[in-house]
Amino acid sequence: MQIECELTYYCVDGIKYSCLGGTFGEISAASDLSDCKPCQEGFFCTSHPGPPSTRVDQAACGESYLYCPSASSKPLPIEVGHYGTGGEFAADIGNDPTRFRTSQAICPPGFYCQSGLKHKCPAGTFGETEGLVETHCSGLCP
Repeated sequence: MQIECELTYYCVDGIKYSCLGGTFGEISAASDLSDCKPCQEGFFCTSHPGPPSTRVDQAACGESYLYCPSASSKPLPIEVGHYGTGGEFAADIGNDPTRFRTSQAICPPGFYCQSGLKHKCPAGTFGETEGLVETHCSGLCP
């Protein structure tokens, strides 16, 4: 008697394989790696050595300084001088969009970025270049 392959795994020639990180398995009796689907952007899907993921939205990306493009196996850190983008879909269902960032962008002139968030330069200061990280931006206005 042959046993059906479990949810989150696929089986080939009687050998059970875990879906890879960044993917999830939602069907039983999967027989090919292609049966494992990419995790949704804004989320990450784990695999071995932990339990494989069973949902497209297995785990929220996390804090404002992290982002998760499609097929993420773990959150990625937002680079210094950048801010997180995407995740607006989360606000539509009552969640904080900063926990579901999908990409990053360089901080534009007139702003400074810290911990993945974009802030306007304070009154009396100016931001001449992109990628600023200090609250005083480029300096005081002349």
